[in-house]
Amino acid sequence: MIFPLIRTENEVARDRRAGFTLIELLVVIAIIAILAAVIFPAAATVRIRAQQGQVTANLKSIQAALATYKQDENGYPPTLGPVTFRNDPANYAALYPEWIRSRQSYGSPALDLPETDVLVPVNAESARSRGFISALPDKRVQVAQDPVRRNDALMNAWNTMDGHVWTNGSSDPNDWVYIPHYSRFRTLDPNNEHYKRQLFYRNPPEDTVITWNDTFVQKDDADIPIRGDYLVLFLNGTVRKYSVKQVADQLREHGWPQRQEIWRIRL
Repeated sequence: MIFPLIRTENEVARDRRAGFTLIELLVVIAIIAILAAVIFPAAATVRIRAQQGQVTANLKSIQAALATYKQDENGYPPTLGPVTFRNDPANYAALYPEWIRSRQSYGSPALDLPETDVLVPVNAESARSRGFISALPDKRVQVAQDPVRRNDALMNAWNTMDGHVWTNGSSDPNDWVYIPHYSRFRTLDPNNEHYKRQLFYRNPPEDTVITWNDTFVQKDDADIPIRGDYLVLFLNGTVRKYSVKQVADQLREHGWPQRQEIWRIRL
């Protein structure tokens, strides 16, 4: 004789608890989505801050090496990193490799470029149009002593301290140009209020801008900064972070047309 299976109320309730309803699943998914929206940006912010900390340390090592170079050579170098020339064996003094042993000091973990010896032609005209360097070298200075102005000058793509690489939206290094930031000559106008804040002087003031790193700045296809932060290195070893908006506001306040003229920034 077969007896019908009779289930107790406890068994029925236990079976109901063993699964999830559609509403419960949707609630769980919604909670996960909210947590992801909170955690992922926070993790990205932490990563960027860590990268900026590394670049800040690299900038400080550049400044320390620059101070030693100045003591040894009684002046400042034409470039911070290595520079080469097409079909020219000329060698210009730089911090690397005698005063700075590792080229990692010139790099940035945010650099989206190959970590290889890619050489990029220097575009001094772009640097001049941005107000990074003076239009022409002073009459007392030979062009050969200021290599970033030479048409055959080549800089390493991994060097983010002398300037930045503009890819022109291309993945082919042959289309890239290097736009220098570091220069001993920013302006040739002695009436300019920042004239003495230049490294061609033997003893410029401590608030003189050495260079800046813009690997944390987002730019458009025309290489114009949109958002992000610059890390600016001053002669006294201070590294200060300025947002694109802060730079634009400070320069606009003084009526300077180029918001990228960061060397005019004050501490």
